[in-house]
This record gives sequence, C-alpha cells and structure tokens, in this order.
Amino acid sequence: RPVARLAASESAPGEFSVVFSVSHAVADGRTYYEIFRMLQPGAAVRGLTSARVASFSEAMRDACGRKELEWADRPSTACMYTCAMLPAALGFGRKARCVAFYLDAEKLAAAKRTGAADGGVPYV
Repeated sequence: RPVARLAASESAPGEFSVVFSVSHAVADGRTYYEIFRMLQPGAAVRGLTSARVASFSEAMRDACGRKELEWADRPSTACMYTCAMLPAALGFGRKARCVAFYLDAEKLAAAKRTGAADGGVPYV
C-alpha cells in the first residue's frame, strides 16, 4: 500500500479537486496540515523536517489543558496502548483499538487561532 496519495480530478468543466492522504506511519497531523497548506493556491512550498519536536507534548498540554490530559501520563495508559497494539505489531493478527478523549472546544479554538496568527499549526 502507498504511504501517501495525491490525486487530481475534474469536478466540473474548468474546476478540479485535489485529494490528499498520508499514512500516520510517515506523517502526523501537523505534517498533514503543513502539506495541505502548501497545496493552497499561491502558498509557498517549503521543505519539511523529520526531526521530532521535543516540546510538542508540553505545548499540547498547555493548549489542551493539563488537567484534561492527566490520563496520558498514567501507567495504565501506556499499558493500554502496549496491550492493544503489541499483538498486531508482532503479527498476531489482533487489531489495535482506537481510543478517543474529550477536548475543550474553547481551548482548541484558541490554540488554532494562535497557530494561525503565528503562521503555523502547533498541533492538530
């Protein structure tokens, strides 16, 4: 399977649509939106780095709320991810579970406004 796809399709005479998808194995949400932004008309194209942003977790906690993300630092969370994903990673055929959590809509909107004002996307 391809790790990224980009397709252009004529949606009406003289109009077209661009469909872009990328595997989470090679890009995170921030990378996806950085690429998506570069696909916009007139947008500057720039190189992306694969360097891990060490401050990402702390910035995410500040933006989303430390209290709301306390669960992420619990040993039970690490165990849950390991138990859910390890069998599939080892080829035992068990599918990983998807886990979701609540984000405060006002804090998320404020973080997106801050990111847009800075010309970047701090997280998605």
